[in-house]
Amino acid sequence: MLTPFHRVSGFYAVLFMGVSAQTAFWPLWLQSRGLSEAAVGALIAVSFFARPVFALGTPMLADRFDAPRRTLSFAIFCLALAIFAQGLLSGGALMTAYVIAAGMLAGIYPLCESLAHAAARREGFPYGAARSVGSAAFLLANLLCGFMMEAWGPWALYVWSLTLLGLASAAAITAFPKPPPAPEKPKGFLKEAFALLRRPPFPLFALGAALVQSSHALYYAYGSIHWRSIGYSEGVIGTLWALGVAGEILFFLLIDRFSPRSSPTALLALAGAAAALRWGLTASNPPFAVLAPLQMLHGFSFGAVHIAVMRFIAGHAPVRMAGTLQGFYAAFFIAACMGAASFAAAWLYPRFGAESYLTSMGLGFAGLAVAGLLWAREGRAGA
Repeated sequence: MLTPFHRVSGFYAVLFMGVSAQTAFWPLWLQSRGLSEAAVGALIAVSFFARPVFALGTPMLADRFDAPRRTLSFAIFCLALAIFAQGLLSGGALMTAYVIAAGMLAGIYPLCESLAHAAARREGFPYGAARSVGSAAFLLANLLCGFMMEAWGPWALYVWSLTLLGLASAAAITAFPKPPPAPEKPKGFLKEAFALLRRPPFPLFALGAALVQSSHALYYAYGSIHWRSIGYSEGVIGTLWALGVAGEILFFLLIDRFSPRSSPTALLALAGAAAALRWGLTASNPPFAVLAPLQMLHGFSFGAVHIAVMRFIAGHAPVRMAGTLQGFYAAFFIAACMGAASFAAAWLYPRFGAESYLTSMGLGFAGLAVAGLLWAREGRAGA
């Protein structure tokens, strides 16, 4: 009999394998559909400004009507439909379908994470271990997608995504334990939600986390394109992405075992410092022997801030509002910072190439500075 840990881990694996191509290789697929480097960067940037509607609306609807599993399943199905449409359309219609797909994905992530974290707390299994299974599947999928592109071309990614996302949509209904029914329907739901958004120190913490996350915007938009431009094959590019996810897996596996009580502020500071180091060295266009271990820092630049947000929200919101607060974070902070960083990347990369990563380094330092402000605030509160 499958335990809750096995079901949640399996769902993460199928979902992350389905979206793997959207992160690592979709810019190359968009280029194969006739979009230029500048157009790809601008499209990704525009999508970040369209994502708040989905990132906020999806988990809010799920929380408001107490139907998180059905909402997640439907959202994944809609994501698959939007990806399917991209294979049939071109020009502006293709770009519109991409923006819709990006929006659906933005709504899926906070709802999925809040369900998984709540299940881990209720059923007593480590969230980080379950999340690491998804990351491991993402790593494997990156490798497979790279070799599939070399063997069969970009359309292999299209078929891969649709197949796995169809399975994930079906699995979402049974993957998570059914939450206990709320004792009564919440009253003043929107008022309570916005009160959580304004409650200190959520806005400052969310800003710091979003700054660190947005340091990855250039990497997501142009990492694969840049590596191919300097001669790396699709297989090597997939390996580099996989190394980043390997670092993420190790972090998720070890954090619950060795540092289960690390404060969100400490994890945010760690993430900011790691991002500054990673992107500052990446800007020098290092050889593969240096780039490979730098990719492993993804476990800190991404993994640490992800766990920081999960722990912060768990300590600042009731379980039935966790998805909504995740949506606020994604909609008001991640979307704004990632969108601005992506627009900057679309202008910077065609002009400066790898040196554009210096701006990513600056965002890492900015997140570290916010962590310092939070530490000072906590010190005053404890005095």
